Amino acid sequence: MAVNGSNSGTRDRELEQSNVEVEPTDDHERRAEEFFGLEAALRRVEGVEDAPAETRTTGTITAVRRTSAVAVPETYPDSIETSVVLAFDVRTNSGDEAVIYVEWPETFTAETPLARLLSSLDISPGSFADLYGAVVPLSRVDGRYVLDLPSSPATDRSPRWVYAIVACLVGWGVAWLANPSGGLILLVWTLLPLATYLDLGYVREASDWEPHRLFWPLLAAVWIVNVPVGVLYLYKRVRALGPFWR
Repeated sequence: MAVNGSNSGTRDRELEQSNVEVEPTDDHERRAEEFFGLEAALRRVEGVEDAPAETRTTGTITAVRRTSAVAVPETYPDSIETSVVLAFDVRTNSGDEAVIYVEWPETFTAETPLARLLSSLDISPGSFADLYGAVVPLSRVDGRYVLDLPSSPATDRSPRWVYAIVACLVGWGVAWLANPSGGLILLVWTLLPLATYLDLGYVREASDWEPHRLFWPLLAAVWIVNVPVGVLYLYKRVRALGPFWR
């Protein structure tokens, strides 16, 4: 019995030793003090006090309604430029309840906030109902939650080549109906594939549609075929980016 008691006492001492908290080393304390010291120094830098307090989190969409932009608080951090908005009720991962606002687009294009929201969640406009229960990225700015959307597609390419495509299609129509001089035919025959090639470079960077770099310009250079191909290209372009005439 004495032996068992001795073994039990030994095990108790071992458990007590294993539960002893490890004291932080001097090196850890020094590094922590450096961070706190720099934090204090940063607070004294001019402009820091005016910097917006922003934190990132996520939230689950629990409800949505379409309403007037008048309902958006004046202090809401995001700029609202449409007369109608979508108001989403969200529950953040920390348990907060909030309302976030998204512009209801007058024209649905890849640059509109709603399109960027759906694209970031890989949801098509035809599957809008899939937003219910979706987890969206949020930012907390000046005490309010806003959607943390990816930035609009940036491109240095000109979006105006589409007007050259339209002009060429009209030129081909005039050539067929009025039988003008060969100079107009040569001009539109040459310009249409060039304008298509330059415009699809913009479309590839500004939308989710990626038209083939050679397929469309080559077909645009083929007589008779080029006009319906040009019309089809414009149709698909409008589907990807919205009406170009607005």
